[in-house]
Amino acid sequence: QARLTPHAIAVEQGNVKYSYSNIINSAYKLAQKIQYQSDIHPNDVIVVSLPQSPELIVAILATLLASAAYVPLATDIPLERKKNIISRCHTKIVITSDEHVEEYASIENVESVFLVDISLDNAAFDDEGIINNLKQKPDDLAYVIFTSGSTGEPKGVMLSHENALNTVLDINSKFNVSHEDAVLSIAPSNFDLSVYDYFGLLSAGG
Repeated sequence: QARLTPHAIAVEQGNVKYSYSNIINSAYKLAQKIQYQSDIHPNDVIVVSLPQSPELIVAILATLLASAAYVPLATDIPLERKKNIISRCHTKIVITSDEHVEEYASIENVESVFLVDISLDNAAFDDEGIINNLKQKPDDLAYVIFTSGSTGEPKGVMLSHENALNTVLDINSKFNVSHEDAVLSIAPSNFDLSVYDYFGLLSAGG
């Protein structure tokens, strides 16, 4: 979609609007930075801890473009719970905001903390470079969402790219979702309904 309609609006929040080029270029630059600083392989996981925002979308896309899977983690949960989830999913990388950098950097085994910078450059992106760098297979891990843990230890629910894609394509087909549509994204990133909010509309050019 970024190749087909680079200047179309991909994400907006309040009065701020970002094009498909803004989003994909920013995600690709962050993905390259992650790959340069870390030894990342398919089925590795990266924690994404950001509020609902365009930066959250960029962070999730960057994680996938780096060939990893993302683990959404709410910013407002207790530190001990954050430590628990980070330990359970064996991640060494976190993408977060300025105000949470020191908190995550203080957690044992977290080696790198990255920030999101959305570029306003609408230049065409290196499509071939992105495709050539993708290493995932359909049955590789796309994301892990942890349950609330209200009845005990949080459990990570793991979804593959193939499963996530099937859902996105099915909903888009059933409801004839196109570039003329939009979604009001309410579900937090650690709730599985958010996956369609992010990928359903972006994949359709909405």
